[in-house]
Amino acid sequence: MRQVKTSRDVLLKAKIPGPETGIEVKKTVCLICGAQCGIDAYVKDGTVVKVEGTAENPISRGVLCSKGASTRQWVNNPDRIRTPLLRTGERGSGEFSPISWDEALERIASRLITIKEESGPESVVFFTGYPKWMRPFLKRLAHSFGSPNYCTESGTCFLATVMANHLNYGTTVWPDLKETACILNWCRNAPYSQAPGYAAYLDAVRRGVKLIDVGPLATALSAQADIHLRIRPGTSGALALGLAQVIIAEN
Repeated sequence: MRQVKTSRDVLLKAKIPGPETGIEVKKTVCLICGAQCGIDAYVKDGTVVKVEGTAENPISRGVLCSKGASTRQWVNNPDRIRTPLLRTGERGSGEFSPISWDEALERIASRLITIKEESGPESVVFFTGYPKWMRPFLKRLAHSFGSPNYCTESGTCFLATVMANHLNYGTTVWPDLKETACILNWCRNAPYSQAPGYAAYLDAVRRGVKLIDVGPLATALSAQADIHLRIRPGTSGALALGLAQVIIAEN
């Protein structure tokens, strides 16, 4: 006998929010990279079942990159550590036992104080990766502890751009896409690596702004470009030096 699905079953399968399904839409932001794109999180019984971009968000305008769109995968990942674990075997053995948050915090605090008393606060390095929401709190902890050693993976990422900006302009600067007549996009696949920026590029192209795309890949953005400088991988440095030579030589 063929099973007939009820309207509620259909709504649940389609993840439609409402009283029939018990699904609510929670407005939040993605903090994986710091752009803070808007997320509509569809939540049922405390579990994220679906995510979409928030259309009214002024930054992302309803667009999510592949990382933001994968929010449900890492939030609901069964391998996530959800409670503190204490190593009970030899290092590398993989033997751990769960402990309470109170015990974990007490152990960490006691160990940090001991190291500070024996070797000084500078002997401790505080390092954080992704996501980025906890970074300001860890930085405050490091400095309150007395250690200048606060580190993130951004040392090999956007921080290099920030440092170059500060050395040249005294502050962090951003492209003025609303006023420019020409965009030079350099090895940046915006639709995938920073989806909100892609919409701004397309807006500029529609206004008649010239677009030069540098990079070995044929992308959605290079398809919109007036010129695609399809360099070979590893030659971007040579191109940059060549451009600098022309700028200097021809004033």
